[in-house]
Amino acid sequence: MEQPKFRALYTPSYVPDETWLKYQLLFWDQINRIVPQTMQDQYGDSYIEERFGIDPAFAPAISPTEADLTYFNEHQQAITEAFNSIKDKEGRFEDQNNYFGVHPDKATPWVFEFLKENELAIDQQLVNYYEHNFHHLG
Repeated sequence: MEQPKFRALYTPSYVPDETWLKYQLLFWDQINRIVPQTMQDQYGDSYIEERFGIDPAFAPAISPTEADLTYFNEHQQAITEAFNSIKDKEGRFEDQNNYFGVHPDKATPWVFEFLKENELAIDQQLVNYYEHNFHHLG
C-alpha cells in the first residue's frame, strides 16, 4: 500500500462504530486510531481485521510515544491556559451523565490532576463507587 494522502484521526475511543468507519473510508485513505501500547493486544490492528474484516492498514492503531507525552510537559503553560480558556468560556458541563474516559498512557499525570482540580474530569474510582453503591436509584 502506498503512503496514504488523506488521513484522519479517530478519537475518543479505540474503535469506531463499524458503519461509521466504513463510510469514512469512502472519503479518507486512512483513519488512525490512538491505542496506548498497553492496550494494543486487545484493540490493535488485528482487532479491526477480525471484527470488521478491514485491512488494518486502513485503520491502524498508533500509540503515543515518549516524545508525544514529553510534549505535554514542554508545553504545560500553554495547555493550562487553553484549559482555563475553555473553562472560563463554557463553565461546567451541564450534562453530568455523559463521561469520557482517557487512558492514563495518553497523557501525563499533571494533565489528569489539572482536569480533576478544575472539575473538567472526575476520578474513575469515584464513578465506580457511585455506580456500585447507587445503581439501584437509577
